[in-house]
Amino acid sequence: MAEKKKLLRKIHILDIFFIFLVITVIVVMVMKLSIPQEETVINTADLSFGSKTEQEVMITFITVPFEEIMLQEIHVGDQLVELKDYINGYVESVSIIDYDVTMVDNNGIVITEAHPYEKKAVIVVKATITYKEPIYKLGTMQITENKEFLFNTEEVKLETIVTDISPVTTVEE
Repeated sequence: MAEKKKLLRKIHILDIFFIFLVITVIVVMVMKLSIPQEETVINTADLSFGSKTEQEVMITFITVPFEEIMLQEIHVGDQLVELKDYINGYVESVSIIDYDVTMVDNNGIVITEAHPYEKKAVIVVKATITYKEPIYKLGTMQITENKEFLFNTEEVKLETIVTDISPVTTVEE
């Protein structure tokens, strides 16, 4: 009887906590292994371009303001370039537009006018982009609407913003 009293006096609160922790871990493991897990199914039909890994699209870019002479170097038919390699993307159309700036004139009136020497360009490109969940890429560069994109051809390197990505629709006769 004296030995039992000594044994109970040597068990501390930390020992009880450790025993409780071990029992809890064992119970959780048994529950985890005994309950069958449901498989997660990803519905690829909800993707904007379907479940294909490649898609032909029309991409619209707007450049940041540049001098007009720089923008005149972009031509219909130019192929996009990335790291000395060609990308499957060709310029379909280019239109140079005014870069409107808002300022206050000498009379304190707020006016909006075209910048005297800087312009913007709206560039439409037909390209094949790839989709690897959840990222769309043109070449190796990620492409997202309303985000910046470095537009490169053999002649120019321009900072642009992607304003639209639309799938190319083919008309069947």
